[in-house]
Amino acid sequence: MIFDTELRYRQLLATDINLIKRLYQDATVMKHIGNVKNDQEVHQLIITMLKEVSRGFAKYFVLKGYLSGSGWCDANKKLNDLGIFSLHWNASTQIVKLGIMVLPEFQGKGIFKKAHHALMADARTEFPVKKFTAITAVKNVTANNCYENLGFKASLTSKAGRDNCFRYWELK
Repeated sequence: MIFDTELRYRQLLATDINLIKRLYQDATVMKHIGNVKNDQEVHQLIITMLKEVSRGFAKYFVLKGYLSGSGWCDANKKLNDLGIFSLHWNASTQIVKLGIMVLPEFQGKGIFKKAHHALMADARTEFPVKKFTAITAVKNVTANNCYENLGFKASLTSKAGRDNCFRYWELK
């Protein structure tokens, strides 16, 4: 599906294991999320993700775009994998929890904002959404600023350990 002249997305497939490995085995990507995963953990993770999709609890999308490490490219260039976006649906509360991971070479190029706008609009047409939520590490200043710029309000900050403080975001 196209949501921008430069960005596209499609459903996550089992064949996307190499993208999932690149994301979950990259220290920069995992810096604010958790420990870098080994091959076995990544394999189990994609199985879990696909089970969540098959049960209707979640949707995972591969973000693709005409980007190179240096910036936006001509549409005749290669369409690159940029990252993944997730929607977790809770039918009883009508809340959609959002998540996004972008490969380091494509961070800071507006993917976060474009992906959120498009996928939240799609979620509103598919689910009776009361609100969207997201969780970020307090230390992840970029993600916190992005959610604030999208109109999300910080609802809570909690400590999950000595170095792990999380901020919970909401958008109604």
